[in-house]
Amino acid sequence: MQARPVSEKETPAPAGKTGRTEADDAAYSLTLIPRIAYRNSVLRVTSNRVKLPEDGIRWLRNGKTVEGESGIQFSPLKVVKGDTIEAAAQVDNKEMFSNAVTIRNSPPRITGFREDSGGYVTGDPLEVDAEWKDIDGDDVEITYEWTRNGEPAGSGRRIEGTFKRGDRLVITITPFDGEDYGHPAVLNRVIQNMSPKIEQDLTYDFDGKVFTSQVRAVDPDGDTLSYKLDSAREGVKIGPATGLITWNVPEDFVGDVGVTVSVTDGHGGESSRELILTIAEEN
Repeated sequence: MQARPVSEKETPAPAGKTGRTEADDAAYSLTLIPRIAYRNSVLRVTSNRVKLPEDGIRWLRNGKTVEGESGIQFSPLKVVKGDTIEAAAQVDNKEMFSNAVTIRNSPPRITGFREDSGGYVTGDPLEVDAEWKDIDGDDVEITYEWTRNGEPAGSGRRIEGTFKRGDRLVITITPFDGEDYGHPAVLNRVIQNMSPKIEQDLTYDFDGKVFTSQVRAVDPDGDTLSYKLDSAREGVKIGPATGLITWNVPEDFVGDVGVTVSVTDGHGGESSRELILTIAEEN
């Protein structure tokens, strides 16, 4: 019987070989995604040709098997930046490996801030203290940059200056962990109006007929002030521009009279104070 030539498709495999080619291995290769990963990423192993077992994956950290991990997903929270992660699975009695993914540095992030500004009013120092988190546990440096109406106004957590009502402040807070800068937090603030304050020391005078008392107030914004009486005995008056209280005291009156004075700055700021006008009996 004449031997039939063996076709290329039927060429037998050499002794000791499985017959799988490099192309076969590529077809069954595993892919680890995402290829760029951080400690808060979730790694997943996939294959475009083979159905992977839900509980038959071998995960490797720096070449060593991670105990207790056998699912198709892996959380790098159990590792540290710089570690190399791979996955392996048995395919047709052969262990196939995925690409290797190195855990990258996670930039720090601003999680909040505390403000000590007195409400951002004229005359107050301004201070911001950032709160941050770095998932890798790195030391973090925080930089603060302030602008006032678009112009540089200082750096650092605290600044002082001659700010006026309506000034617009922008504070840019940026974290840095020695490798990467985190996303900056930007605060926008406006210097608010500050209410006038009535001074504690008042002057009084009584000539036997007319009682006078000078009310004085100061306004940090330098606004023009207006005075008025919110409550008072009939006959008690106050100069709207001067704050001078006058009262034609009835003959033979002795005792106390309560009045409430308020002062406004024309920009929504107002303060009030209750005063006691005392007419003492002559000795």
